[in-house]
Amino acid sequence: MSAISTTAATYQDGAMRQRPIGDILSEQFAPFDHRSKVVAPFDDETKRDAAFIEKLTRQRLNDFITRIKLALAALTGLGP
Repeated sequence: MSAISTTAATYQDGAMRQRPIGDILSEQFAPFDHRSKVVAPFDDETKRDAAFIEKLTRQRLNDFITRIKLALAALTGLGP
């Protein structure tokens, strides 16, 4: 057994080769842009939800006002 530990690694061409673990650990990875991958989509979804809730609330309020108008008109005899 060698003094350098190795592990199997898959390369872009699909081949499996042995690589020293030290090489793998010292490898630089591409930076992860958490803002565009996680934060921005979450913020967009939250804004969309807030806009939907506001629209739904306005619709419910308008429906309520319409029902109150119809009820008052029916009670006062001024119905349509």
